[in-house]
Amino acid sequence: MAIQHLSTVLCEQARRDAQGRLTLAGVFTSIEASCFPAHREQTTIYVALRGQPGDPFAIALRLPDGREECACSGEVERPPDDQFGTIPREFQVIVDASNIGFDRAGVGAVLVQSGETLLHTQEFVVFASPGSEAEAETAERLAGHV
Repeated sequence: MAIQHLSTVLCEQARRDAQGRLTLAGVFTSIEASCFPAHREQTTIYVALRGQPGDPFAIALRLPDGREECACSGEVERPPDDQFGTIPREFQVIVDASNIGFDRAGVGAVLVQSGETLLHTQEFVVFASPGSEAEAETAERLAGHV
């Protein structure tokens, strides 16, 4: 069985309580900036996957300018009670993507892969606040004036 993507969420924080339950706080799908370059202090990427022990996975954050940040990769681990490594396992990956800088407005994405196979793309939009200096700069750039 190939690795499967279950979900991807962008948020400010991911916390586990004493019972092991996960809380995602500050979920978002877009980022608003009053000027560029913009800076986002708290960003966390949450990804849930299902796979066989040994299946590879990789997670990256592609920014609107094409740069990739916060790369994370690994393999599905074998649970201790699975002597032969045959039981599919659901697991969660939490990537700290704090202090990311955005040079311009546009569409970015979280990319989830297994080997060379792209499993999921979770897009997000970085946009200039209405009426801001960044909005005027973005309009000029898009019009080909800058």
